[in-house]
Amino acid sequence: MNIAYDWVDIKASDTRIIGPAFDQNTAVVGEKLPFSFNFYGVAHDSIFISSSGWISFKKPAGNDAANDTIPSANGPDSIVAVFWDTLNSDIVNDGGIYYKVLGTAPNRRVVVQWEVFDGVNPNILIFEAILYEHSNLIKFQYNRVENAFNGGGGATIGLEGSSTDGICYYYGDGTGTGPISQYMAILFHLKRNDGSATASISPTSAQAGDYQTFNYKIDNLNSTGAQGIGVADRFAIGNPFTGVTPSVTAIDLNGSSAYIQNSNTKPTDAGYATWYYDTNTDSIIVQTSYFDVIDSINVHFGQTMPQTTSSGNVYNSTFDAVLDSSARAAATGSGNSVEVTAGTVAYYTFTPADSQNTTAGTGISYTITAYDQYGNAVANTDVINLSTPGSSTAWFDVGSSVSFGGSSSVSVVVTDTVAGSFTARAEKSGDSSVNGESGVITVSAASADHFTIVSSQDSIEVGTQRNQQVRLLDQYGNTISGVDVTFTVIQGDGTFSGSLSTTTDATDNTGLA
Repeated sequence: MNIAYDWVDIKASDTRIIGPAFDQNTAVVGEKLPFSFNFYGVAHDSIFISSSGWISFKKPAGNDAANDTIPSANGPDSIVAVFWDTLNSDIVNDGGIYYKVLGTAPNRRVVVQWEVFDGVNPNILIFEAILYEHSNLIKFQYNRVENAFNGGGGATIGLEGSSTDGICYYYGDGTGTGPISQYMAILFHLKRNDGSATASISPTSAQAGDYQTFNYKIDNLNSTGAQGIGVADRFAIGNPFTGVTPSVTAIDLNGSSAYIQNSNTKPTDAGYATWYYDTNTDSIIVQTSYFDVIDSINVHFGQTMPQTTSSGNVYNSTFDAVLDSSARAAATGSGNSVEVTAGTVAYYTFTPADSQNTTAGTGISYTITAYDQYGNAVANTDVINLSTPGSSTAWFDVGSSVSFGGSSSVSVVVTDTVAGSFTARAEKSGDSSVNGESGVITVSAASADHFTIVSSQDSIEVGTQRNQQVRLLDQYGNTISGVDVTFTVIQGDGTFSGSLSTTTDATDNTGLA
């Protein structure tokens, strides 16, 4: 496809491998590649450069200047036809063919440049091929194409993997004008395969309120992997949490670390990636140079988790090649969602939370729940120690300690037989700073059960008086106040004050009447 022209001039005396004069009889020159290059599913470590405007990944029988259509059983195999034609360059001019490696691993480029000066007053043709490390892209650029070359009307431009597999950009038989012009570039890439890409995120859970670093991978962009050529260059990762902006820390392209920048400008060089956060779509947008991603991209980013627990938070993603006519495609998968879990236990609550009233011997039921610092219930296996501040006689039905046993709450009953007030308290075993306490529990006496005689029971002399007193108690010995007690003479001639045989008095706050 047509792409931005960005000429890379490598012409120098130390980079010339053929020339300055050459023609169809000039021998093909082999060069060792500094990196493995995947061409039609086969890894190659060498190229063979022809003065007839082509490169082959297999050693050819000779310099074939007679261009043919692609693919074809004729001509060299595994060919990169930049301007395959009969090309002649005279010695009187400074022409030649040049080879140079640019950049550093894993983003190197091999550049082959042809400079053809044909004739004393030469017709000039200057063009180049660029092979990109790791993306296996191939770019043709045409710097100068004078009218005598008819826009490549007699040339073949394209790629051929075998006699039956190739891409013919143009085949010219010399009878017309071709499509090649000055300052033109052509990029060969693989057609995107929709429906094959998968998305996954790691880890798949994070604690509420934590700052969590994630690795998000979009894989299988090329389902077959046979071509090994780049297919995509724009990626969007949706953020399921509003109000929380992620920040990208690293990006891996095809398994290799990329140079990254926080910018919305698309990179021009392979091995670079830019990212920005689109607040309109709540998405991380990652861009690379055109078609720089072959099969996978891994985006490392961090963000603060919401303070409430939730599940099914899906990070949906799409991918695209911006110069491709296809619409954006979605990466699918079941491993691209994150569960927000509760953090560590910070405190306990008692339910009911307000003050409670009961009677001696009747218990109060409580649910003790463990919470993190943000108020999320925490399932845990901690043991809590139970106590009753304010009472030395109250007890719990579960004993003095209990385990949550993998749950976020436990149920207990606290009982006391002594009237008074106290609270129920829970403390984490081994860490008393994690605790919780109930409201005030007020225990009143149970129902009246018996009297105790407080006054003397000795004999009394005739004609004298004695103050008769009893104390009203429940079954646990708690005094009962405010109850009318009737005293009755049931035997003998004695009377109460006023010569009464019966009298009534209310018990005081100590139970006395």
